[in-house]
Amino acid sequence: MITATSSPDRFGSLLRGLLRKNIPNMVYLALIGFIGIPLPYLLAMFRRWEEKGQWVYENINTADRGGLYVGIAVGTVCLLWLAGSFILALSGVGYMHNRRAVDLYHSLPVTRGQLLLGHVLANFLTVALPMTANTLLTAVLAGIRHGMTPDRAAFRLGGVALDLLGWYITAFAIIVMVYLAATQVGSTFDTFLFSGVFLAALPVLCLTHTVMCQSYLTGWNYDMKWQIFCVLTPVLTMIGSYTTYGEWLYAAMAIWLAAGVLLLWAAVRLYTRRPSERAESRCREGLAAGVFRFIATFVGGLGFGTLFGMISGADSRGTLLLWIAVFALAVYFFVELILGRGFKGMKRGSVIMGAAMAAVTVLYAGVLFTGGLGFEKRVPAAERLASVTLDYRGRYNNVYLNEAERLHSYEGENHGIYYSYGSAQKVTLRGPEALKAAAALHRLLTESDKNGMNSGENFMGRLELEYTFNDGRVMKRVYYAYGDDTLLAAYAALEDTPEFQSRTNPLYYWVAEESPYREIDLCDVTGFNKTALTETDHDTAALVAALRLDMLAEKAMDYYDPERRTVCYLYLESELDERYSRQPAEKDFYSSFTVPVGESYTHTLELLREWGLESYLTPAEWDSMFVTAWGCDVVGTGRVILPVWYGVETEIFSQAAYEAGILLSREEAEPLLALADWTYPNTGSDDCLYLSFVRTAEDGTKTYGLPMFLPLEEARRQPLLREYMAEQYGEKLSDPETVDAETLEAR
Repeated sequence: MITATSSPDRFGSLLRGLLRKNIPNMVYLALIGFIGIPLPYLLAMFRRWEEKGQWVYENINTADRGGLYVGIAVGTVCLLWLAGSFILALSGVGYMHNRRAVDLYHSLPVTRGQLLLGHVLANFLTVALPMTANTLLTAVLAGIRHGMTPDRAAFRLGGVALDLLGWYITAFAIIVMVYLAATQVGSTFDTFLFSGVFLAALPVLCLTHTVMCQSYLTGWNYDMKWQIFCVLTPVLTMIGSYTTYGEWLYAAMAIWLAAGVLLLWAAVRLYTRRPSERAESRCREGLAAGVFRFIATFVGGLGFGTLFGMISGADSRGTLLLWIAVFALAVYFFVELILGRGFKGMKRGSVIMGAAMAAVTVLYAGVLFTGGLGFEKRVPAAERLASVTLDYRGRYNNVYLNEAERLHSYEGENHGIYYSYGSAQKVTLRGPEALKAAAALHRLLTESDKNGMNSGENFMGRLELEYTFNDGRVMKRVYYAYGDDTLLAAYAALEDTPEFQSRTNPLYYWVAEESPYREIDLCDVTGFNKTALTETDHDTAALVAALRLDMLAEKAMDYYDPERRTVCYLYLESELDERYSRQPAEKDFYSSFTVPVGESYTHTLELLREWGLESYLTPAEWDSMFVTAWGCDVVGTGRVILPVWYGVETEIFSQAAYEAGILLSREEAEPLLALADWTYPNTGSDDCLYLSFVRTAEDGTKTYGLPMFLPLEEARRQPLLREYMAEQYGEKLSDPETVDAETLEAR
């Protein structure tokens, strides 16, 4: 520090002295950085194998946009930039919290502003110089590797420069926040605590708000986007950039550069007013303490209040608000106790501030508990909407529409390239009729007795809506609804609109000349009698045309009717599945799918009879029936579950054979068939037993067929099933004790 007093270039002398003092830290960071960044790339760049007499270099997969960080390097670079900036900043402000040191530094012939700026710049360069050197060294290696095999190693100089700029801004923002906290406190521990509060304040508040809304606001479906969440703190900005690339990074860098400059100005102003006597003093006042108080009161009050309310069995939102108020005050005064090392110096204003913060917390919770200022009941008028998107495909939920744009390639046998596709899960509707039907359904869902809030409940009851208004605004809602007849009718009205059919029914725009269904498999209701109907033996185009007429004529309520009787199953095998697995799809296409042919499918049944296939329209012979609570050869489609069958090439298989169950003879099982259904409404309020057909061969081998569904209310009345029901459902014959959200695929 003698140089600072003797040189006319006082700031420069101060900075050089601080940098010389930090040389050991630079060397340490450079060494660790070399092991964590250039070395992994150096080890990866020469990996190769011999193929057909030639050496083939391995692909180098990196996590960054510049093509430098291999394997653990992405974790190393994040750790060193973030932890290095924070720790070095804490060590740099240590002099402020020692009375002897602060007297010495404040006696130097430099201004307070120069003193703080010198320390900030020295800390920044201590981190930036060794990390930049390692980054540039890795860039040289990447450039060499890219020159050797351009198709197997990425190297983008612009991406490297953007990464470095992002890390410079991140380190600068973190260091400034530490110094801002240090100017207001009297110990290194307080600096550590309050700088952490500054860095985490916005993400914590955002996360708390999201959790509260998801827990207590019916219909809430606004998840914080990862990019936005990462912008809330410099700690996450660059980490987020490695998971989601995009122009949002430029905005984040601009935000934190501007915020860092502003906070640095505030830190300088606060430091010029900071008494030297604050060193080794207790922190009770200031911006840092105020932010800490509010976050602790708000988050602690909501968290502990709601948790204790649930544990104590609070039966009303009013009682819950009371507990939130109690814990908000308790947390506030606990924080006061910590900050002031007791209540001796607490002023009347602190009590008023605590009451105000608790009131804000209770007010916030009260708004959520009472519907979020009309949020829960808000249903948009259909005439104001441009479109609505639903994650609901009705009875065609398991008819997969493969999207050509969502193409994935992978290497198969003999290094062949194969393709797979993402399937459409949502439907977008724009017509007036469909919009009115969606709004009517939404209006029913807003009634409190029609929905639940637990996302772990039956996923078949989940419905997500996303409205787009004429002016471009977006409104989202999600419900966990189970149906009475009124709600089921609203779903059916939506499904019956021509637009919904056109978006989900694979045969809606079917044209015979372009039919991909060269083979259609036929199966009776037991699953034992099955055959393939090929284009050469039968007019499959005529069969598809007949099936199209019947499917379009069947109303949704008729499809969901428990009394609907399935006569047979048709599996439409699409040749597009095979074709587009070996070449990229030209457009979206439907995969193969199964149709449960009902008694109302007159055109289809008439054609099958003309072809002499009556034997497939009646149940095949069976000799016994397996009854179980845990069968899974079923598929959820719309609001029902029904047996699943994937054509003649697929062996009929039932998990029931490996689960607890009982085997009934045909004589014992016949009375149950009259009570069983071919489809079962999936309302989420009850369960069913699965009755799987069984056929026994001469050697005693049992073949399991397709199931039927016996409602529990009927099963409870059957003496043959009473012992089994008691074992699986308990003496009270309620829900199975071992049931969970993933036990049944039908759930």
